[in-house]
Amino acid sequence: MTAQPAGTGPLLLLVPFTATSLVLLLAVAALPALLLQPAPQVRAEPSAAAGAGWAVARTARGAWLLNGAPIAQAGLGRSLRARPKGIAVLRFLPSAALTSGEVAASLAWLRHHSQLPVVLEPQGVAS
Repeated sequence: MTAQPAGTGPLLLLVPFTATSLVLLLAVAALPALLLQPAPQVRAEPSAAAGAGWAVARTARGAWLLNGAPIAQAGLGRSLRARPKGIAVLRFLPSAALTSGEVAASLAWLRHHSQLPVVLEPQGVAS
C-alpha cells in the first residue's frame, strides 16, 4: 500500500462539504424571517381622521355622493369651488366596482375642480 500525498483523500472533501452544509443550513434557517414581513398598515391622514374634510364618493353607476347625500356633478363642482371655512381635505371614496381608469378620471376631475387636497381612501363605497 502506498502513502497518499498530503492534502488529498477524505480530508480534502471535508472542507467543501462542511462549507456547503453551513451555507444551506443558514439559508434554510433565514427563510422564515425573510418570508414573514410585517403587514403593510394604512394610516389615515391626520386632518381626515379629525373630521375636518368632506367625503366624496362615486358609485358604480357614476353617481356622486357628498357626505352621503346624492349630488349632481355640476352641483359638486360648485360646492368644491365655494367650500366653507374649516374644510381642510377632500376624501375620495370610489366604488370597488369602478375600473382603475374610472377612478383615475374621477380623481383628476376632483383635483381639477377643488382647491383642497384630495386624498384617495383605501376602501370606497360598496356599489
